[in-house]
Formats: sequence, structure tokens, C-alpha cells
Amino acid sequence: MRIIFEDTALEELYTHGTTTNNKYKKLPKDVVKQYIKVVNYIRASRRLEDLFYIKSLHYEKKKGNLNGVDAVWINKQYRLLFKKLFEFY
Repeated sequence: MRIIFEDTALEELYTHGTTTNNKYKKLPKDVVKQYIKVVNYIRASRRLEDLFYIKSLHYEKKKGNLNGVDAVWINKQYRLLFKKLFEFY
């Protein structure tokens, strides 16, 4: 899948492994490594349903205030929230 980052700090964290943004600056290194791994899983998947088969991600569709947002777990404490944009070929 193609990934578009809304937050430049998260994109910087993915590409460089560090960021200057204070919000993400103090994340532990193992969380950053796992974040990069999860984004790579998403990038490698051809369709959203491919994420269902990776049980460690605990893929879920959010409801309520976060309706239309999907989530995968980075670890027990952190989740990665994302929106699916439809592309037509």
C-alpha cells in the first residue's frame, strides 16, 4: 500500500529513526523499531485484508469518535491509527 503521513514528525521517525518533535522524541528505541516494522508491514501489504493475517498487529476498526479510523498495535501501550484512502486504477 502507498502511505501518506499526515504528521511530518511520524514520517521523520519512520525514515530516520529519530525526530526533533518533542512529542515523539522520548520514545524508547524498541518502540521506534517496532513502529518502523509495523509501517513496513502496512507498506508491504497489497490490500487492507492482508493485515488481518498478522495476528500480532491486532487490527481493528474504531467506532464512535474514531469512526472511519483503523488501528494496529505497535506494542501493548502504543497503537498506530490510520485512515484507508481508496485508490481506483
